[in-house]
Amino acid sequence: MKAADYRASATDALDRVDLNLPSINVNPLPGALKTYRTAKNVSGSTQTFDVKISTADGVRITVSPKTFTLRPNAKQKLTILIDGTSTSDGTHFAQITLRPKDHRSIDAVLPVVVNRKQGVVTLEHSCDPTSLLRREAASCSVTATNLAPVAADTAIKVTAPDKVEVTNVSAPADRTSTGAAWSGTLTPSLPPTVTSVIAGAGPADGYLPLSELGVTPETGIGDETVANYNVPSFKFGAETYSRVAVDSNGYVVIGGGTSTDNECCSVQTFPNPSAPNNVIAPYWTDLDPSHGGGVYVGALSGGGHTWIVVDWEGVPAFGTTIANSFEVWIQLGDTEGQWISYGTLGGANAQPLSAGVENRDGSSGVNITPASDSEFVVSLAPPTPGGSVTFTYKASSKYAGEYGLLAALTTPLVKGITTKKVVLTVNK
Repeated sequence: MKAADYRASATDALDRVDLNLPSINVNPLPGALKTYRTAKNVSGSTQTFDVKISTADGVRITVSPKTFTLRPNAKQKLTILIDGTSTSDGTHFAQITLRPKDHRSIDAVLPVVVNRKQGVVTLEHSCDPTSLLRREAASCSVTATNLAPVAADTAIKVTAPDKVEVTNVSAPADRTSTGAAWSGTLTPSLPPTVTSVIAGAGPADGYLPLSELGVTPETGIGDETVANYNVPSFKFGAETYSRVAVDSNGYVVIGGGTSTDNECCSVQTFPNPSAPNNVIAPYWTDLDPSHGGGVYVGALSGGGHTWIVVDWEGVPAFGTTIANSFEVWIQLGDTEGQWISYGTLGGANAQPLSAGVENRDGSSGVNITPASDSEFVVSLAPPTPGGSVTFTYKASSKYAGEYGLLAALTTPLVKGITTKKVVLTVNK
C-alpha cells in the first residue's frame, strides 16, 4: 500500500468544475454544461489565439470566443459549452487547445474529461415506437425523480423539431409551441438505512497504524475537537459525499460536522435523531488526544482502490492513561465501502461508551460491541427515491425523416442541463 497525507480544496462539489484550472473534469455530465476559464497571455508580446477542439464519442464542445487577441499579461474569459446529449454513459476524453498564430510560441492545452451520467435528479424519456409511418403517432413518456435528500425545484421542457407535431400532452405538463413543459418541486428522498455492521476483514486485514506508514498525527485535534476534511468523493448509503468530520471522541461524521456534532459524554444508542447523525462510531466515549496518542488522517492506495483512513492510535480515555487504538476506512469513488478496525482497546474508564453506525437523520442504525483485534464491515441500503413526476405525449410527422425529440431538465441541485434524446424515424 502507498500512504499519503491528504488535503483538498474546492469543497463545493456542484461548482468546482468552474475553478480556473488548466484542465476540465466534469463529473457528472448530465447532458450539457457551461463552464468558464480565463486565459492570460504570459508570452511578453501581443498574441492572437485560435481555439482548436478535439473530441470523440459524440461529445461536442464549443468555446467562445473562437479567436482573441491579448496584449502581454492581458486576460480573456472563455465560455465553454460541453454537450454530451448524443454520447453514451461513461468516461470520455477531449482537448481544448489555444494555438498562437505566432507558431514560435507554445500551444496551451486544456485536457477535458467528462463522466456522462445523471445527477441527483434523474430524467427518463422514451417513445414507442421509434420507427413509424407518416402521420402515425408515437406514444412518449417523461419521468423525473428526485434522489437528493432535499427538495428539488425542477423544470422540464420537451422540444420537438418543426416537422414534428406534439399532441395529447397529459397533466401535470402543458403543451407548448415547441413541445411540452412542466415545473414544480419534487419532495426529498428518504434516507438510506443501515442494514448491517458485521464481523469481517477490512482492506488491510486488521488494524494498521498509520504512523507505521509515515503519516503524521493531526496537530489540531485535542480534547473535545471536531475537525473537517475535504476529500475526493465517496458513497455512503449510495449518496455522494466529499467531506468528513473527525471527532476526538472516537467517531466520524459523514458529510462534515459543526460544534453541535461534538459530544463526549451523552453518547447514544443507535439510532437516535439527536446530533450527531450520519456517523461511523468505532469507539464513542470521552477520549482525550491531548494527553496521549494521536489522531491520524491519511489516504491509502492499493489494488486499484483508495481509502481515506481515520486512525485513533493509543488515545486515552479522559483523565487516564488507558489507551485505545481503532480506525475507520472509507473507500473513495463510486464503489461503496466502509470498515471499522480495532487494535488494542484499553477501555473507557467507566464512561458511557457506544459503537456503531447511523444514517443521516438518525432513523436507522446498528450497534456493535467493540473488541480488541476485531473488524467490522458496514453495509447500507440506498435511499428511497423522493418525489417523482410523469407525463405523456404523442409525437407524429407528415414528413419522412429522422427527428430528435429532446427532454431537458434543470434544477439547482444539478450542474448543467440533464438531457434525454429520443430519435424518431418516420418512414414513407
